[in-house]
Amino acid sequence: MKKIFTLIAVAAMAMSVNAQTTVWDIANWSETDVTAEVTKDGLTYYGESKSAYAEGNATITKGETEYNFTGRIKMGGGSTFKTGSFSRVFCFDAKKGDVVTVFGCHGSSSGDDRTFFLSQAPSDTNRDATTAFASKALAASEKGFVEGTVPADGKVYVWADANNGIYAIYLTSSTAGINNVTVAEAENGAAYNLAGQKVADDFKGVVIKNGKKMIQK
Repeated sequence: MKKIFTLIAVAAMAMSVNAQTTVWDIANWSETDVTAEVTKDGLTYYGESKSAYAEGNATITKGETEYNFTGRIKMGGGSTFKTGSFSRVFCFDAKKGDVVTVFGCHGSSSGDDRTFFLSQAPSDTNRDATTAFASKALAASEKGFVEGTVPADGKVYVWADANNGIYAIYLTSSTAGINNVTVAEAENGAAYNLAGQKVADDFKGVVIKNGKKMIQK
């Protein structure tokens, strides 16, 4: 039992989790024509004549963090989102397990709730909500966010059922793996210090080797 625990501990200490977040802040699109299809830094927006960039400060709280924004794209109406036809839709590439967070606002000070959707593929039906892996409805004048985990490698589409505004899109990727350490290595003579780091044969001190703790002189 002690040997098994030691091997697991060595592997666990050698595991690293690397997370990277891509931020598309719409404030950086202030000089961009969004009335047609445009791609900027890996983010595509299928714009149309009523789409427009608008300045304006906004603060949105997520958990214990406040996010501040200075510009948004006003979509100009509900998205067209169906097979072979996109308008007022954002699109980007993502991997399975990535987390997408979209910060936005209801496009009016009155009226019914308006909803943001995250989808990976359209259907033959325009604005088919059943394609979404995440959605969020906002009340009139409300600012908020929608967040979801990407189900599979491929495209992610951000769309809305009415005129809404988008402040920013965050894409956080996370991968975890054991770096160059396996149980087989631990069993075959590789030596590790108490921090789980592989050491050379001439290392002097306490090491874990073949599942046992020993002093290497």
